[in-house]
Amino acid sequence: MMAAEGLGTAGMGSAHPSAEIAAVLKKLRRRVKSSIARHTYETAAFWADKAVTLSNGDPTDRFGLAQTYFHTRQYQRAIHLLTADGLASRSAACRYLTANCFFELKNYEGALDLLEGRDDSAGSAVADWFSDDGDGSTAADAAGSAGAGAGVGAASSTGGVARNLGRGKLFGSAEDVSRSDGAASGGVASRAVDPVNWLDDDDSAQSEAELRACEELLKGKLYEASGKRVKAAACYKNALALDVYCFEALSLLTTRHMLTVAEEHQLVRGLPFEQQCDAAPGTQRCERATVECSYWSKLKQQRQPGAGIVSVVESLPQELSALRSNLDIVVARAEMHLHLCEFHECFKITSTVMEQDPFHQGTLPLHIVCLVEFGMTNKLFYLAHQLVNAYPEKPVSWYAIGCYYHSSGMNAAARQYFSKATSADPNYGAAWVGYGHAFAVEGEHDQALAAFCTASRLIAGSHLPLLFIGAEYVHTNNLALAEQYFHQALTLCSHDPLLYHELGAVCFRQKQFAAALAHFAKAVELIESQSSDGRAFEFVVTWEPMLCNLGHTHRRLGQYEEAIACYERALALCPRNAKTHATMGVAHHLLGDLATAITCYHKALGFDPDDVFTVQMLTRALEETLEGGPPAPTSRDVNTSDSSSNMAF
Repeated sequence: MMAAEGLGTAGMGSAHPSAEIAAVLKKLRRRVKSSIARHTYETAAFWADKAVTLSNGDPTDRFGLAQTYFHTRQYQRAIHLLTADGLASRSAACRYLTANCFFELKNYEGALDLLEGRDDSAGSAVADWFSDDGDGSTAADAAGSAGAGAGVGAASSTGGVARNLGRGKLFGSAEDVSRSDGAASGGVASRAVDPVNWLDDDDSAQSEAELRACEELLKGKLYEASGKRVKAAACYKNALALDVYCFEALSLLTTRHMLTVAEEHQLVRGLPFEQQCDAAPGTQRCERATVECSYWSKLKQQRQPGAGIVSVVESLPQELSALRSNLDIVVARAEMHLHLCEFHECFKITSTVMEQDPFHQGTLPLHIVCLVEFGMTNKLFYLAHQLVNAYPEKPVSWYAIGCYYHSSGMNAAARQYFSKATSADPNYGAAWVGYGHAFAVEGEHDQALAAFCTASRLIAGSHLPLLFIGAEYVHTNNLALAEQYFHQALTLCSHDPLLYHELGAVCFRQKQFAAALAHFAKAVELIESQSSDGRAFEFVVTWEPMLCNLGHTHRRLGQYEEAIACYERALALCPRNAKTHATMGVAHHLLGDLATAITCYHKALGFDPDDVFTVQMLTRALEETLEGGPPAPTSRDVNTSDSSSNMAF
């Protein structure tokens, strides 16, 4: 604390050091910056301390020393240094660094007070840290715990930009954002000349906008840590409006699923690219296309007409053709295949990416899902082992272990590791979803519902938790609630075939066959229209049950020929499915085509000789053939065939 102790008159001494001292200071400052860039923080701290002394506490040198404290996790020292004479209230850079220190110490309320300029918050917060204790360490720990527990209940609004968003104005110009937020915050540092010139940036206006975007980003993190996700999302949007290059804000919005698909698309389309992509004349088009395409690759890749990464990449200028091979762009295509349940295509892409970058963060969840889908437990075990060794602090590592145990049928162990993933990051929605599935597969519906409800709260922009909640209510025969959740999921994603299939299943169980037929037909239509390569129904495991259920619905409505057509399409995908052969035999039986029905029953028994229902129907068909007189069975006579559907009704 030597530098901090000698700052009682910082900035009050000689404003113009001698030429010799100025030369030494110039070299020391250069060494401090180069040491920070090379991650030799102790060296940087040592020489930054000497620069502070020689410059008699120059604000820029104090900021440099505080940065070294921050990198070496000496957050209390950095706070004391930056607030000793109110520097944090006079310099936007110092205010932001001080708030970051409070954030690392989990004093969220103190950080928010400082960023929003409330009641000389810097001085009062520092007093809390250093009161009663000589070294300040115990007080700091106590204040951090109190701040984390208290949350930010007294925090005011997120500023003028958030109010503009609330009134329906998505984004104004960067100048409008700057004026509105400055008036709301009441801070003087961003309006006056900042005494800290750490970056030596000629474009001070751009640097200020970038710094204020970082402040909004930090405010979003503070609100999110306090459980106020709506305010956090507003701050992240503000950060992007101030600086379209502030990718971390977009990443938090998308990875946390704070926005729906439509909201994400609206956000990117509304960003002020034209105002902020200020490349040299003639190159602005390429700069904007680079930023815009890069951002589209991070959105939810649920294919919609005229939207998504495919159309954006196709519209790239020829000069940016190399961008198409960027791993983020490639992974976005893999995610699109995953949402279309084209697991083989997704797995091909993720395997290629993993060869180039074995720990690509965007690829790992997709690759893990594919390994689970294909039952590749050995590869999943090896990947999970690598992840835990390399990144034991990341939730995806423990999520991979949970997926391995879940895929191996050891759900108790799976729940243990899914829980560990949520401990590493309580907002990691995928782990909560896996946690729910590990309960659901064992019939623990109440616990599964609790996990899925938590996931729906944490990833409010995703429809999948609501889909899984509805499925659980179907399993408990609470069809009214199930239907309610499916319709709620449709408001978030209206183009997922699985949602329409589940709605069709609910209507079928309620004997609303006309409504069920409409839902199943809509699901099939979406699959055909969304197929990424123009071929529908490529993957049998996913879509074959949907065609079977559509056939069952046609049969219950007396549309036997249409039912047979659906069964034939299903058998083209999965020709060894005994239940599909049996149900197609029933449809022929109902039409009076006993010979074809008997053939179908024989094929079904060839794949499943112990199926009691098929044996009974074959016996009846043979008897009717021999007797030559009895009518074909009615739909009422063969209701039990519905239970042989590949999807449980």
